[in-house]
This record gives sequence, C-alpha cells and structure tokens, in this order.
Amino acid sequence: MKTRLFHFIGCLIFVFCSIGALSQSRLSSTRFAFTRFSSDDGLSSNAVYSVYQDASNFIWVGSANGLQRFDGSKFIYLGRGNPSGDPLPNTLISQIVGNPDGTMWLVMENAKEVGLFNPSTFLYKKVAIDIKSKDIPPNLPIELFRDNKGRVFLMLKYRLLMQYNEKTKSFSEDNVEIKMPPGWRPNRIFEDVKTKSFWISSDSGIAKFDDRTKALHYRGHNPEKNPLLEDTMVNQFVRNIFIDSKRRFWIFNWRWKRVQTPFCYDEPSRSFTKDTTGIGASSNAYYELTNVMEMKKGMIWIYGLEVMLNFNDSLHRFSNNKNEFIDNFGIRYTKINHMMEDREGSAWVATDQGLYFFSPADQQALNVMFKNPVSITSFLHTKEKHIWIGCWGYPGLRFMTEDYMPVKKPVFKIESTDKDYYLVWSLVQHSKTGEIWIGCQAGKLMIHNPATGKTRYLHPPEFDGKTLPIMAEDHEGNMWFATWSGKIVKYNNNQFRIVQDFKTQVYTLTLDKGGWLWAGTNQKGLYAIDSKTGNVVQHYTKTNGPGKSIFSNYVSVVSAYNDSILFVGSEALNIINKKNNQVEQVSLEQGLPSNSIKGMTIDKTGLLWLATSNGLSRFNYHNHNITNFTRKDGIINIENAGDVAYCDRNNNIVFGGTSAMLILDPSTLTSRSVPADVTITDFKLFDTYLPVDSLLKLKTVEMGYEQNSFSISFASLSYLQRDKLVYYYKMEGIDTGWVRADLSLQVNYTLLPPGHYTFKVRCETNEGLGSKHITSMRLYIEPPFWKKWWFLALVLMALGALTYFIHRLRVNKLLAVEKLRLRVARDLHDDMGSTLSTINILSTMAKAKIATDPVRTTEYISKITDNSSRMMESMDDIVWSIKPSNDSMQKITARMREFATNVLEAKDIDISFRVDEGVNDVKLDMEARRDLFLLFKEAVNNIAKYSACKNAVIHVSCRQKRLILIIEDDGIGFFAEDADSGNGLGNMQKRADALKGRMQINSEPGKGTQITVNIPVT
Repeated sequence: MKTRLFHFIGCLIFVFCSIGALSQSRLSSTRFAFTRFSSDDGLSSNAVYSVYQDASNFIWVGSANGLQRFDGSKFIYLGRGNPSGDPLPNTLISQIVGNPDGTMWLVMENAKEVGLFNPSTFLYKKVAIDIKSKDIPPNLPIELFRDNKGRVFLMLKYRLLMQYNEKTKSFSEDNVEIKMPPGWRPNRIFEDVKTKSFWISSDSGIAKFDDRTKALHYRGHNPEKNPLLEDTMVNQFVRNIFIDSKRRFWIFNWRWKRVQTPFCYDEPSRSFTKDTTGIGASSNAYYELTNVMEMKKGMIWIYGLEVMLNFNDSLHRFSNNKNEFIDNFGIRYTKINHMMEDREGSAWVATDQGLYFFSPADQQALNVMFKNPVSITSFLHTKEKHIWIGCWGYPGLRFMTEDYMPVKKPVFKIESTDKDYYLVWSLVQHSKTGEIWIGCQAGKLMIHNPATGKTRYLHPPEFDGKTLPIMAEDHEGNMWFATWSGKIVKYNNNQFRIVQDFKTQVYTLTLDKGGWLWAGTNQKGLYAIDSKTGNVVQHYTKTNGPGKSIFSNYVSVVSAYNDSILFVGSEALNIINKKNNQVEQVSLEQGLPSNSIKGMTIDKTGLLWLATSNGLSRFNYHNHNITNFTRKDGIINIENAGDVAYCDRNNNIVFGGTSAMLILDPSTLTSRSVPADVTITDFKLFDTYLPVDSLLKLKTVEMGYEQNSFSISFASLSYLQRDKLVYYYKMEGIDTGWVRADLSLQVNYTLLPPGHYTFKVRCETNEGLGSKHITSMRLYIEPPFWKKWWFLALVLMALGALTYFIHRLRVNKLLAVEKLRLRVARDLHDDMGSTLSTINILSTMAKAKIATDPVRTTEYISKITDNSSRMMESMDDIVWSIKPSNDSMQKITARMREFATNVLEAKDIDISFRVDEGVNDVKLDMEARRDLFLLFKEAVNNIAKYSACKNAVIHVSCRQKRLILIIEDDGIGFFAEDADSGNGLGNMQKRADALKGRMQINSEPGKGTQITVNIPVT
C-alpha cells in the first residue's frame, strides 16, 4: 500500500490516522493510539510522576504511593524493600535516574529525600544531603541530574547546586564542578555532550559552563559573542533549555513573570526560528511548558501542564495531544509529569491520570472515520485500478485510487431517481465481460460497463423485491445472488432462475475452488450448493455431532482457503474440511479475542484476517497461531469498521463498517525480527516475591524441602511484540515436553518432591521465529534431613551398630551364662569337691578307727561336721550370688550384716554396722557382688578367729562414685608387712584387684586392725 494521505471531498474526512503508514509530508495532524494503565490495572496510584527502563528492560514507575515494577502484564509493589537496607519509601517519587552499574537514584521531592536503589536485590540506602548554607527554605523543589561522566548533582531549585561525594556518600555544597555566575539561582541544567558544556537556566538568564576549559559565559561576560546569551528577550526568568540533535535550542522563559514564552534558537544559522508555531494555539486553557524530550528518530515532544505537544518537522509546527474524555485510544491528563522513550522506540507518559504507552513509529494501520453517518457494505478493486466502496446511503458509491488516494472525479454516477439504487449492498466485477454488478436495496440491480460507461438498471421479479446482500460469480461465468428472504438465484443465458429457497436470511455466498457455493444463513447453518446442478451437497449445523458441528447456526461469513478447507464465521471460527466433513472450532478458549466474528478475508499469503467485536486478529492455518492486534499497532476503530472485510488486488486488507474504515498492509504487521529472549520476571515463594535478578545470578537456586510450592512469571520484555508472542515452558524433572503457556504467563508448582530441576522457557512469533536463547533457571529442592545421604548412612550405621549390639548382647549373655556355669562348676569343684574329698577321707579313717581308737574317731567325725557346715555355707554363697533378686546393694548389705552378726556375736564381739543412704543407689554386677561379699566374709572370719577383740565396726559408704568399705576391730593387731597369706589376706587382695579397687590394711600389735576397701562404682 502506498504511504500517502488521502481525503474525500465532501462528507468524508480523516479524523485520525497512523504515522507509520502515511507520509509525514502530508500529515497535518496526527492522533496516536494510547494504551492506558491505571489503578484498575495494578498501579498503586493514578498520579504517576516518573518512569524509567532498567538494563533488564523492566519498566519502573514512581507514583504518589511509591515505587513499582512493570513487566508488561502486571505491576509489582515492593513494599518496604529489602530489610537489610533502609525502608523503601512509599511516598511520592518524583524522579528515577539510572546509573551505569544498574542501580537507580530515587528522588522523593515532598519528603526531601534521595536514595540509591538496587533493582536486583531491592536494597535501598538513603543518601545524606549536607546543606551548610543558611536561609534555605525547607519547601524548595529538588531535582537530580547525572552527566555523561557519571557525576551526580542535586539541585535545590532557585537556590544552590550540590554534588555527590563518593567518599562521604553524601551530597555536598563543597567542590561542585559546575560553576555558576555569582548570585544566580539555577532551576535546570542541560548537558551538551557534543561541546562538553553545561547550559544553566535560571531567573537571571542562561549561562554556559565549558567543562573542558572551566570557562563560564553569560550575558555581560560573553567572549564568544554568542547571540543567544546576549538576547534580552530570552535571558529573563528562564524555566528550561533543551538542545536537540539538529542543534536547535528550545527555551521557555517567563517574560514579565506572567506569560510563558517559548523560543527556538537555531545554532547553525545563529538565529531564532518560528518552529514554536502551534504551541500557544494548542491549548485553550492555562498551560505551562516544563520539559522537552527528543526521540531517537528525531520527534520532539514538549510537555507540562495541560500540554503534550509533538513537533512536525515538515510543517514546522506543534500539535497538542489530549482528550477531554477517556476513550479507547486517547490520552487525558491535567499535567504530564514525565516522558520516557524505551529501547523499542515507544514512549511512556507519566500523568496525573495514569500511565500511558504508545509507539509513534509502529502504528501501521490507516484509520478513517467519516464526518457524516454512513454504513459501508462492500468493496471492489476493479481492473481499472479503482477502489469502489458500496455504501448504504447517498451517494451509494464512493471511489478511490488503488493507492487509496482521492479521485479527481467520480468514476461512476448513479443516474436514477429511485432511492433504492443509492442503497448499495454488494459489488462484483465479471471476470470475462469486465462489467460491474451492483446489488441494491429491494431487489434492484445495476450492471455498469466501464468500457462504454453505460449502465443497466434492472429489477428482476425472481428477487421478489428483496435486498441483494451478496453476489458471486462461478467458474463458468454465471452470476449467483442471495436475497434477504433466502432465495438463491442463478443468472445464465440472460435468464434469472431460482435455484434454492432457504426461507431465511442469507448473509454470505462464497465460491470455493472446487465450484461449490457456500451459503451462510440466519439460524439454519451453512449450505454447500453445487454450482453446476444447483443441488445442496452438504449442510452443516451445530447439531451434526462431535467433530462435524459448527459453533452456531448463525453463519455470517465464509472464506475459501483451498479446494478442501473453508473458514466459516459462525460467531466463533470454524475450519471445515469438505472432503471428510470434519469441523474444527477455534474460539475464545484458543485465543480469539471474541466469539463474535464480523468480517473475514484471506490475504494473498494465506493468512486469515478476522474482525471481531473485541478487536482484529490474524490466523495462521499452518501452525494455528492467532495474533491479536491492538492500539499498540494503530488498530483503533476495528469495532466500528469490522462489518465488511476485503483483500484487494495489491494484497491490502480493507475493513469497513459504520462511518469507519481500516486499511492495512499485511506485510507491515508481519514481524520479521527475532523476539527478545524471555525474562523470568518474578519468582514467588508462597506469597513472597523474591528478587529475581539475585536468584538468576546463582548457579542453582537451593530451597528447603518445605519451600516446594512456588510460581514463576516470565515475559519477553518487548512491550510492542508481547501480545504477539507464543510462550513455551517446561520443568525438566517433571515435564516430558514443551508446554504452551496461557495468557497469564505464570506457572504454578505445588508440593514438588525433593530433587534437581531446570525450568526452561522460550518464545516465538506467530510467524515461527523463535528467541535466540532458551532462558533457564536451575532449582534444587533439598530433601528433609531424614532423606539425605548422610542421615541414611547414619541410620544404616546405627542399624548395623544396633544389630551388632544385639548380637554382642546375646553373645555376652551366652558368655555370661557360660562363665557362670564355669564359675559354679569351678566353685563346686574347688570348694565342694575338696570338701567332699576331705569328708570321704575322714569318714574312711573314722570307720577304720571306730573300734580301736574312739577318741580319734570322734575327732574325725567332728572334722566331718565342720567341713559339712563350710560346704553348706559355700553352697549358700553360690546360690545367693547368682540369684537376680539379690542385685541391689540393699540386699548385699543386709546379707553382710546378717553374716557379721552371726559370726561375731558367737564370739561375744560387739558389732557396729552402719550403711550410708547413698550406698543403696550403687549398682554392682553379679561378679562384683560376689567378690565384695567374699572379701567382706574373709575379713569378718579373720576378726572372729584371730583378733581377740571385744568390738568390731563395719561402715559402708559411697563418695564420689566410689564404694568404701571400712572394717575395724580393737583386737591384738599384727604387723601387716610380716603377715603371710595364711589368713586369707592374699585372697582378699585378689578380690580387691578383681573389683578394680584398692585394699589398705592398717594394724599394729595391741592397737587393733583396720581394713579399708575402695572400689569404683556407677
């Protein structure tokens, strides 16, 4: 489509159009299509003051309620930020200025606070403002400025300039590197990168500071004789100065302190121009010009209070952009606070009534609206290279060149007094004769011959006086007509003949490549008619059964794709394969913006273009991708212009409807650029957003086993292409293949089992161009400690140790039993065996002497009695020591008391037996109990046999985990070192050693004896 502006003489005028499809040289005024974001979309406040795009392409928004991040689909509120830093202010953020290292300066004008914010970690740090000057009003506006060298300055407007000190991490009045004339009060500084200078605007005028020579130039001190600095009209109360790429100086000042005056000074010609034309005339209200922005392609914007002006270089004038009322594509505001161009060339506008987005260079459609009400019914691109437009209303037909430019005179004029001929419904040019058939109201028909200029006006009775909404020509040159009443009429051999009567309205009559005519009806479905026989060969309704039914019986439009595939609009889109009668439905669930298709046509490349009640879409049959076009693409009035769709001979798509037209070149809406790599925009663990940039820097994101429910959001941060991309993701470890993402661009994972995962995401355009790289994030969910290898190893080791312990316990028990058996056997053998042998010998001797020596026999019998008694005692000791009920110290001390009492009292020895309370808590095993008792027994027997004492004292105590047994008497005593083992002292020492204790004997002749046994216990 040629890029030229056109207009109709008379009732057709352009209200708005797209600069991307039209020549700037003919553009007198441009209306852009804006997308608005408000608090309904997640903004914390509609009062937006600043906007910034970071290195990751996120959009940061400063509003009256703090800082938010935007990824194209949602606004993220950061709360108080990272708790490791200072609390992130939730007050008005007037400026966001980026640093090369990725951090951002935040300026809170109302709070008079400045701080550094890290978008990767959400860490915010306040920066001190060290004001030493006196008489500085607390309510001065503050503004931050960073130059090309990275130096950061803070201006307290109309008072002083401060500079950021890296060492002290504060703003200071000392050593400011930009100098100003004495007494001047600055309000704005512009860096001239080309000349390495700074231009300072103030209430005293304009000053220039050369950063290379450190020279200062201003009126009255102007060695360069710069006429701009000398002009007295300009140099008073200067509000702003801006230098564009053409070296034009845009200056706003307040002459007489009342009227704001714009100036444009052209440096190459050293003169003032009239390029400020249109600024004052653009607003009927009081306005203020506050800022200037130049876009990469040179478009100049001036904005402020009640104005948002764009400059047309061809016409050398400004036009204002403002709507009094919010519509679907305009912009409304009282004040524009900030404008920013992103990396794709789109503009973001911060206003007091929301955040706006638009792309001047990428709105590729021509939107036309008519001044007077008119309804467009049909289009025709004739062989004579004219565009015919059928209208329901006078003059019935309108004409344009095939470049959609106005014609100098009408191509055809209806010459009839019958008003029905001015209500045109359908247009067809006969392929063989070149005649143009024009279907009209009430069954009227015009046949115009462009070659001769003659026109026939017909009113065939076969039409029954009903409107002719649609006509078609078959492959043999026969003409077919459909009437509102449902009749299908065929014209051949100069005769009209009724072929079918469906008795309901017929909306469409389309010829496919196989020679079938497809008639879409009101509530009776779709009929296929053989053009040769006139018979109905197929009929599709919504009740034909699974896989064979159309979405609705209301069929409004049909387009033939090839000899077997048809696209049918019956509210939703239906794809019919006439060879196997299969029907595939494409509706809202598959990505259509609406289940109400109005106009539909196929371009020369096979792409299907659909106008719905909710926007324009393109359908690619090969991959079934649906691309929706919005205001970002300049599609403004499709809701009004979508009733009729037509593809002309040059492959331009034209839509028409109620007082509106939309003309577009499909090639301009086909993306040939590779989409940007997908960015993981958010990682939400339960209800907490984690800093994504910090997570992506990690080789693997490690989470505890209880942190296994999270959601991942992603997007290709292209704000122009975003709605036209298809996203695919997979979680390696769960998904076996790629999964197509839904419109939310968020994936939720719940209760993932522990393990290693890799989340991958990519995107592609509807044309099949994929992002260069696959974005991935490695995840590791740690198992609970009871599933970790070291714990399992410990468990196995513990089980092994327990098994070994049980085994050893069993073995030890068996060994203890065996040991007990051996000991009992040894004791029985040693004590009982020897004693029985002695008794046997004594018995034999007594028997031999009983007759000859009665005295000796009596002695032998007495010895037998003693040995029997000792044997009984030994047997009693053995039984007592192995009996489990005697394990307690209470039982041991009771037996000791009993034994001592029996032995010593028989010798008339007074006994004192004392046991401390702590002794009863001592635990002794069977061997220790036996050895202790036998040691005690030996000592008591020695007292009874050899001490000749009157008193004996026995004391059992427990101190510091040692059992102490003291046995003493007041007998004759002896020298311990001279004593032999005959008294059993050796056996006592052996038993003390077996108890791992110590035995001490203190004795002297005539002083009695004391035996102390000290053994360790638990």
